[in-house]
Amino acid sequence: MKKIVFIGSVDSSNQALKTLIKEEIPIQLVCSLNPEKAKNVSDYYPIHLTAKDMGIPYLFFDNINDGIIVEKIREANPDFIFVIGLSQIIKKEILDLARGCVVGFHPTPIPHNRGRAAVPWEIILGEKKSAVTFFQIDEGMDSGEVLFRESYYIDDEDYASDVYQKVLEAMVCGLKKNIHKLMSGKIKSSVQNEKEASYLLIRRPYDGILDWGKPTEYILRVIRASSHPYPGAYSFVREKKITIYRAERIVLDRKYIGYNGQVAEITSEGELIVLTVDGSIKVTEYSVEDNKKVFVGSRLIGAYDPGIHM
Repeated sequence: MKKIVFIGSVDSSNQALKTLIKEEIPIQLVCSLNPEKAKNVSDYYPIHLTAKDMGIPYLFFDNINDGIIVEKIREANPDFIFVIGLSQIIKKEILDLARGCVVGFHPTPIPHNRGRAAVPWEIILGEKKSAVTFFQIDEGMDSGEVLFRESYYIDDEDYASDVYQKVLEAMVCGLKKNIHKLMSGKIKSSVQNEKEASYLLIRRPYDGILDWGKPTEYILRVIRASSHPYPGAYSFVREKKITIYRAERIVLDRKYIGYNGQVAEITSEGELIVLTVDGSIKVTEYSVEDNKKVFVGSRLIGAYDPGIHM
């Protein structure tokens, strides 16, 4: 019987762990990110709770490569180590502990779009067809041999939460189809083509600032990419931060002359009609710092605007 160690920190980690349990894969140890270290993890999930419910031994870690954690993994004597939903680099000392391999997961069809913040970047880039990838973790960045993939599609109106849900569904589907083949050695891995590799760089909360000089479609993609579970896209109105979570393109029945980012109307429901360089959008969900009121004519100041105060 194969022995499995599972490492993770987010909702996808929990979904993968639950899938392995349902597929009756024996798990010797679960390593769960310490809740005190999860403040900047937007979709953190305490996977130790799932382990506890199922009577599986678990431990907390701050840094997965700490010596005491490595020793506990060594004691579990794993055939496979699953690392799902963790931004920390797995060092060689852990990679060498798995008799089979260390299995990683990425929500893109690597080598295309390796790296960080994959869900937001795919929306911003306008990707349509994508796939989750299970692969053998090595010492590179998402560069190990591919084990299997499962496709999913991104619609034009999808927000980050929608794409994240599609990623979870594809991940679970891929695991159900392939996990027993992997455990029995029937999966033939394939080497990635390095010439096709591209890399997504890290996105931080301040990367959600809107540039009202960009086309409407790009602005909407940034809003969708930055929305829940992420911090939201944002601008400033009279030096107060306005965070925008949902918006849509709208065709106005009257002509307004104004600036990009200027509020042309406020609907009876409090929605903001904002001018853009090539049209207008309706902001349907937003918040303003200190509950400051937005008036018709207010200008939303964003990236590269000389009026911004950083």
